[in-house]
Amino acid sequence: MTLSCSEGHRRRKEAERRAQQLAEAVLYCRMHSVGARRAISDNPHWDTVSRSTLDRELSGKRSGARGEDKTVLTGPEEAQLVDWINQSALVNNAQKRRPIARKVIEILRQRARNNKRGGRKHVKFSKAARDALLKGTVGPSFFTRLFTKWADKIYWVKPHEEEGRRAEAACEESIELHFDGVRGLRQKLRDAGIMDEEGKITAPERVLNCDETPQFADFGCNRGNNQEKVAASRKKRRARQAVTQNRTCPTVDFVWGLDGFQYGPHLIVSRKTIDTGLIPTAEELGRLKYNDEIDERIMCSFFACVSTVEKGTQTTASFKRRIEMLDKELTARNISRPVVLCMDNHESHTGPEVEEFMLARKIVPHYEPPNTSAFLQALDQYNQMLHDKYRKEVRVIKDRRGEDYRITIHDFIMCVLRAWPFWSAPSDRVHSFYKVGISQGGIDPSTIDRSSFVMQTDSPAKGIMPKRPPSPVGARRGSLAYWKSKAEALEEYADALEDTPITPLETLLLEVEDGLGEQQRKKKKRKRLRAEHTTESIHVLQGEQAAVSAAAAAIPAVTKRKRRTQEELLAVWDACNPVCQCEKGPDGHPISCPAAGFSKCGTCGKVSRVVCKKPDCVAQAGPARSVQGGCAGGCPNEGPEVAPPSSLPALPYAQCLLFTPEFQQAMSAGSNSSTPIWPFSKNQKN
Repeated sequence: MTLSCSEGHRRRKEAERRAQQLAEAVLYCRMHSVGARRAISDNPHWDTVSRSTLDRELSGKRSGARGEDKTVLTGPEEAQLVDWINQSALVNNAQKRRPIARKVIEILRQRARNNKRGGRKHVKFSKAARDALLKGTVGPSFFTRLFTKWADKIYWVKPHEEEGRRAEAACEESIELHFDGVRGLRQKLRDAGIMDEEGKITAPERVLNCDETPQFADFGCNRGNNQEKVAASRKKRRARQAVTQNRTCPTVDFVWGLDGFQYGPHLIVSRKTIDTGLIPTAEELGRLKYNDEIDERIMCSFFACVSTVEKGTQTTASFKRRIEMLDKELTARNISRPVVLCMDNHESHTGPEVEEFMLARKIVPHYEPPNTSAFLQALDQYNQMLHDKYRKEVRVIKDRRGEDYRITIHDFIMCVLRAWPFWSAPSDRVHSFYKVGISQGGIDPSTIDRSSFVMQTDSPAKGIMPKRPPSPVGARRGSLAYWKSKAEALEEYADALEDTPITPLETLLLEVEDGLGEQQRKKKKRKRLRAEHTTESIHVLQGEQAAVSAAAAAIPAVTKRKRRTQEELLAVWDACNPVCQCEKGPDGHPISCPAAGFSKCGTCGKVSRVVCKKPDCVAQAGPARSVQGGCAGGCPNEGPEVAPPSSLPALPYAQCLLFTPEFQQAMSAGSNSSTPIWPFSKNQKN
């Protein structure tokens, strides 16, 4: 039978309602220590929960038609699985159904191996556990029972995804680096004379925060719970409405002061030119006059500027224009210098011309650690209100001109300028600084919201494992009585261990890992196929990619040198004298050299990687002692690649030499030159 959409939706809602009431009933029984009958009688609104169903949930077993046990995991296994789920969520690595199901199967497989091994108590498999092990997964009923039984610890919720680098930076080390690191904010405030010896900020108007935020011209403006609804037909499930959108995304740049003052807006748009139709007229702005003046009554500046860039984002040139306007505003307010400007470390903020201008105007920049704006940037705590106010202004225009009207860049600038004096209050700006640990009373990192930080969790305690017996008390260590008492205690410990089943915690199956492992993975080396912007066929690129992979696979891998004895090293030394016989690869370097990096002492004849430091060898050699040995070409003592002299037979892979004085003389004579052709090793340079 095929159900209609409305009937299927109704049944899903009823199933969710039954599961919710059952979870509430189990939690009520556990919190108040009452049974199923008392819970049902005290809560008559649970109309979908029966006494028998609640009894089965409280007992932890669900029986089928034939009365078999439906539990998959034992009590200790289930408790440790729930602890693993809970700990994973606390370290920002919340688990979905499939990873939890895979972990359950791993626990069952480990239990089967433990049962075959023997030596510990045998744990019987229920029919549900055998079926899950055979199928390789668990069904929805397992999760329903698990999350109902442990409703006080875990529950289902939609995930809040966060970029890995931001999640990694959300830690106490970032806060300490921001405030008290090398040239931290606290030190800069003291050097500028803004903070006194007691740690209080005496001049809050000299502490500033600068940030940028993107804003779509007209996209996503009709969203949220208060969006206007439309009339729909019963014959069609969805009510669609054609609208006009403009997904151009300019940038709004703004600056706040710790005293609650809001400086003028800096608008960054993606254009090449500025024409007369871009800027709103004085009549369109009404009573708002952006005439480069300061209004201390409402703590707002009416300076404003527009920058045209290629992509609508901040550049070094546009940011310098912002700093120039900020310098004029500070002068108009009679703010003494220097001032400290807190901002992120975007590349546009660190250009040489920007830093030179700020140094000349006594504006001290303070760059926050990377990826920490969410909890260290004051403007990030409140800039959502700017987007909400902008969407209201867009709604006013569309109500007046119609839903099919397209919002232009001219309208974008007009909406921002209209909303600028009203989207925030001075108290909101001061409170935003307080939420990032900065106030007029000083710096207090404890006010920062740490709810998104990776929590430091303790490893699950092995509560069901018997404790190892301590050393005997009252007996001398090593005496006969001491060892007798210790042997009796160990026998009792072995008996207790025999009756204790092996748990998943002991097998390290439930180790908690954070969600930052992928960020630490090394990237594979890639070879560039095209150097410039171009268009190429996928088939051609795949062929070139296969050729590069085949060439890389043809090169033999360098094997790791094993530790050799003196006899083996001496044999290698004699075999390679006077010319090393190492085979060279396609790149011209030896594939492996057994004598690479070794030297031979001229006194005792020992072959080693370091200079011989025996007293006899040091005394006989003197300060300017010479040590034989060393290889050239591809080894640690690598030198330039030179052809062998003509008097010596040319070997197919002659690359590395062992430098003895006799061989140097032979090479010099063979080349008819007084200067040796082959380079000296590192041990012979001095």
